[in-house]
Amino acid sequence: MGGGTDFERALGAALDAIDASGAVLRHADVVFVTDGLCPVSEGFANAFRARTDARGTKLYTILLGCGQGACDLEPFSVSTVRVASLAQDGDAEALDAAFSVGL
Repeated sequence: MGGGTDFERALGAALDAIDASGAVLRHADVVFVTDGLCPVSEGFANAFRARTDARGTKLYTILLGCGQGACDLEPFSVSTVRVASLAQDGDAEALDAAFSVGL
């Protein structure tokens, strides 16, 4: 939270790892857990969509501790789940979020 995440670098690395696996991870999905505070360029978004579509990969996003504002990942995430807190009362909410994206 608040660590200055670079979505483009992290998501690009995830797809690079999938590519490097060859057929082993051919239809692998990416689960991205973040506070949602990072812009994504339109060029990256388009390239990411093309790469995921080509290999049958889907992006699932879990947003931690963020409000209801838009997150730049939402347009190309299959599912975006918002978790307000992972504190004691948030444990059940976090579990529900994980199951709703098929983890």
